[in-house]
Amino acid sequence: MNLAIRWFIGYGLHEGLPDHSSLARIRQPTRAEHIGTLNGQIRQSGRGGTFFVTRAVASLERMRLVRVMNAVVEFNAFGPENGPHGEHDCAVIAMADATVIWHINYYDRAYTGLPPNYRCLL
Repeated sequence: MNLAIRWFIGYGLHEGLPDHSSLARIRQPTRAEHIGTLNGQIRQSGRGGTFFVTRAVASLERMRLVRVMNAVVEFNAFGPENGPHGEHDCAVIAMADATVIWHINYYDRAYTGLPPNYRCLL
């Protein structure tokens, strides 16, 4: 096996290697990574989802609302406190004048289960 491949997958020169089916599984993204990628696309582009906000957020002065939404779109500091499962679906953002908590949820097309205080932001 190529030494660069051994190094890449974390195996030393004299260590035994797993069979080829294990290596194929190692290279595939995990479910959480896949969901994290999809959530990032929704959050950053708006494609594939609809943005809903609470009434309180929807009632913010327009420029403040823009700052909040930009902070959510630009957020990338995921770690144990912000998205411990690797799905990049929630975070707490401390801004100068507010703390923003955002979360990506999945609903059916009728938005069954959407909290009554949420408003579509389009």
